[in-house]
Amino acid sequence: MINLHMHSTFSDGKNTIFEMCEAAEKAKLKIISFTEHCVIGNNTPFYWRMNNRRIGAYCREVERAQDNFKLKVLCGLEIDYIKGKERLIEKTAEKYPLDFVLGAAHLLNGVHVYAQNSKPLYDKYGTRGVFERYFDNAVLAIESGLFDSFAHLDIVRRYTDEMMNTPVKLSMYKDKIEELIDALKTNKHAFELNMSYMYKKTMYPNMKILKLCYGAGLRDVTYGGDSHNVGKVNKRIDYGLKILKDIGFKKVCYFEKRKKKKITI
Repeated sequence: MINLHMHSTFSDGKNTIFEMCEAAEKAKLKIISFTEHCVIGNNTPFYWRMNNRRIGAYCREVERAQDNFKLKVLCGLEIDYIKGKERLIEKTAEKYPLDFVLGAAHLLNGVHVYAQNSKPLYDKYGTRGVFERYFDNAVLAIESGLFDSFAHLDIVRRYTDEMMNTPVKLSMYKDKIEELIDALKTNKHAFELNMSYMYKKTMYPNMKILKLCYGAGLRDVTYGGDSHNVGKVNKRIDYGLKILKDIGFKKVCYFEKRKKKKITI
């Protein structure tokens, strides 16, 4: 089994890298990747981001874990895409011995799109406006060529689903999803199935979008639990793989030294 999206105390996780590895080994996972949150080009001290001065120490700690555990432990970053900062992001990723770079689009105008302080965005742009801007940014991220996979494609839903308690129908933003899927296909870009919110009976992307991805011919899917503590290292991993198999996916991919590899599920 595989979990390519894990966080430790280097960013917003609750447990150390070694504690997460111990839990993963007990759960009989075979491949894991740490993907600490990293924001490059915005100095706002978001609580969930890793201090960029610690990236080197983080990579060394993952390397130490690689020498101490039998499972494959990969070193990754979950980097936010910021328009205009592409070269800086590229230089940072090249500087460190990374296996995996997971792209994300948590921020819009420097504000998180699904946090308690997201309300001003929705007051300014409306729900459709926020969704459109989020997906436009995600498309730019995919087209940038900076990332190996793109995380939780429709995570913007989390604010309307959980904090506004007004779930948005796919029909409102299906055109933007289709643009995003087209960008993934055109750029031969992987995307992530993120299972971290299945305890709320949802996943990112949701089932409808996941089926649209498969129907469009997308097959390069990375798989992660977005695990932030030892109790979630193996949460619903089997269930997510079953979902992929039921839709028709036969393999998932992972990245080692930035090279794509595939395993049968």
